[in-house]
Amino acid sequence: MNKETKKEIFYFGTIGAIAAILNVILLYFFTSILNFYYIHSAVFSFVFASTVSFLLNKKYTFKEKISYNLVARITKFFSVNSATLLLNLFLLYYLTEYLQVYYITSQLVTLALISSLNYFGNKHWTFKNQLPIQITF
Repeated sequence: MNKETKKEIFYFGTIGAIAAILNVILLYFFTSILNFYYIHSAVFSFVFASTVSFLLNKKYTFKEKISYNLVARITKFFSVNSATLLLNLFLLYYLTEYLQVYYITSQLVTLALISSLNYFGNKHWTFKNQLPIQITF
């Protein structure tokens, strides 16, 4: 593994930890304070934390200007993250309902399991070095 890849993994992991903490705080807030169903709370917290993660990863991990190829990048980012959201919701529900694990603990376990899928999907598809999309008339 080269130095640049190690640095990317470090930044992605640090930003992922920030997003995970934000995700769990919002999950708790929506569920325990506002009394939303925990699955609905998980979706809301996911969207917010993913948006923060996208912006920070675009700028710091993959060193792109926010405006560079924004629509294509954010579409791919949310495609990858939506796939992992489905896995997240399934695991969250399974751990909480069938194994009777506290929903916050279930979310922490789930986030730990899916983080590598997010990294590889976003590294090799969302932020893969490519020419910006050009629209010509």
